[in-house]
Amino acid sequence: MTQPLTLKQSMTLKQPWLGILASTVCMLLALAICAQFDAATFGTWVTLILVAMVPAQIVLGLVWETRYPAFIGRLSQPFKGLALLGLMVLAGLLISPLIIAVVGGGSMPPTPFAVMFTIFSVVIAFWLVIVMQCWPLTAFTESKGAIGIGVWLLTYGLSYGLYLLLFDFGFLQAAPFYAPALDPQGWFNAWHVLSFALTALVVMLALVLLDFWPLTSLLSFTSVTLKQPLFGTFTTLLVLWLSYLPWFWFVQVQGMDPVVYMVRVPASIIFGQFVMLIMMQTAPVQTLLQPLKGLTLLSLSLLLSVCLYHFYGWASDFVVGPLASGAPEYQLDLWLASAMLAVTFPLLVLHADFLGFWPFASAEEQAES
Repeated sequence: MTQPLTLKQSMTLKQPWLGILASTVCMLLALAICAQFDAATFGTWVTLILVAMVPAQIVLGLVWETRYPAFIGRLSQPFKGLALLGLMVLAGLLISPLIIAVVGGGSMPPTPFAVMFTIFSVVIAFWLVIVMQCWPLTAFTESKGAIGIGVWLLTYGLSYGLYLLLFDFGFLQAAPFYAPALDPQGWFNAWHVLSFALTALVVMLALVLLDFWPLTSLLSFTSVTLKQPLFGTFTTLLVLWLSYLPWFWFVQVQGMDPVVYMVRVPASIIFGQFVMLIMMQTAPVQTLLQPLKGLTLLSLSLLLSVCLYHFYGWASDFVVGPLASGAPEYQLDLWLASAMLAVTFPLLVLHADFLGFWPFASAEEQAES
């Protein structure tokens, strides 16, 4: 069967210390960037523009594996990383005005319509790459360039269709920026959709940590070949089911505010998973067999999520000043989500994947990146 696409593992000789040092530097740099903006600007312009760069970063890192375009792939560090950063920034600057115009109705600063759509598009990009393995693009071409650009374009096309179908912003009717023409008036409360989507990303990344166990083991044992789109369809149904269980428990049964849940649970866990996958490169458990390896990584991700959530919450007092948590404005909650996933996550990928841990990695490690 076609093997599921997993996050690239580069040669590492100095883990886990390399990952710990690099993560610390990236987080401190991220907090320094966060400190340059007030909460209102940070939650609108900064979040939208930075998050708009992430789908392109996913293509550059996971689809093109930082080797395409070929002339960039041949560059030495740090020039390779800077060139990839330039492409990522260019893509974000191209798509941001379109999102503001089409989804946000041209409102300035960007409204929750545009910001939430942009965040949702990142989940769709990960789904297309991790679960669908870039299908249906791979059914029509083997060109890496065409597949990558196709995934980027399909991400926004599919995201917009689902946005119109699912998102309802009726709870914002009293807000001064609310316009009925901009509200898709979809099936579900927009916060419910976004919190569920981030829960689904937790499950997708958990499958990566587990190398898609037990699905791959079951298919290998039964000698069943499950190609795309059947593999992606089956995995999508599994992801949706496994996502619904915790979301339903926290939001529907326990009555947890969906925004608070989104930040404290899936957003924080995703951040922990990214650290274990990207910065630690699954250290210190690379040699363990599945499912023990994946379960250990999930446990470490959960522990990290708790620690990092509280660390960023503590740091917010120094970086931006006291912010109120909870409804109606969710100042602290949204600042934490943006600080972790809109600012720090792209920096983690930039340093570990694009720059090959330069300047901390050895020359041999840079050559493998």
